[in-house]
Amino acid sequence: MAKWGMVIDLDRCTGCQSCVIACKSENNVPFVDEEQTRLGRGISWMEIVREIHGEGEGARASFTPRPCFHCEESPCTKVCPVHATYQAEEGLVSQNYGRCIGCRFCMAACPYTAKYFNWKDYNKEIPPVMKNMINPDVFVREKGVVEKCTFCHHRLQKAKDQAAFEGRPLAAGDYETACQQSCPTDAIIFGDLDDPDSDVLRLSRSNRAFRTMEELGTDDPGRLRAHGVVDLELLQRYVNFWFSSSLDLFGNDISTNAAGYFANGLKGRPDEDRFEDHDCRDATYTVEVPAEGGGIG
Repeated sequence: MAKWGMVIDLDRCTGCQSCVIACKSENNVPFVDEEQTRLGRGISWMEIVREIHGEGEGARASFTPRPCFHCEESPCTKVCPVHATYQAEEGLVSQNYGRCIGCRFCMAACPYTAKYFNWKDYNKEIPPVMKNMINPDVFVREKGVVEKCTFCHHRLQKAKDQAAFEGRPLAAGDYETACQQSCPTDAIIFGDLDDPDSDVLRLSRSNRAFRTMEELGTDDPGRLRAHGVVDLELLQRYVNFWFSSSLDLFGNDISTNAAGYFANGLKGRPDEDRFEDHDCRDATYTVEVPAEGGGIG
């Protein structure tokens, strides 16, 4: 079975943003208006992180593309109380939008800030002429759910179907991500890490290769807890309390709608009207575990 991975050559990246635009177009990533962006609600599955080194005429810039890294030991999958985000068999960290209840635990756990919350139905606000640009192969997310980079998983499904129709196994190059395909300098290399002849495996073993923030241990279950990415024991106690309570994180009574809450993650979602004026910039969230029998206060 394949294990999909990505290598990005930072020396080749020019910061042109082609990958960002291709990702938005391919995956129906919503265009967030200026007012919402000021509140820290912008959504970009692929982001170019720019760093300026030096000052004046001698200053230079470096660019680091940042998709979801699809961690081998992903913190986000370990904290989701309804299994809406999970590790697929081929190494991809997948997202089930219909199951997501909008608790945003996964966003808090992700050390790369690669997950985004839909504060509005952004895709309902786009001009009619742009609705023809919607990719029918990709689900359009609604208000109140979290989304992220999927490594263009729909392209994998199409490549598998085409290979099966032709009566052959999936070949190298059949499955490409939009960001890889659009990169003018071929800085993004994507492929099967279990294929001994693949470029992505060869480059990942290069002496120049490194993992972003690898000290966090997102590739090693033994180091994940040690570096404090997420305290699983504390979180589990909180989740157990939350599901045993009749109140959600916003203090809404969900006792009469528990079935809908767990069935599809839609009917029991917290009151979304409260999201309208919430400013996400520099927000700090603190979770306290109440004593047995206590309430959320």
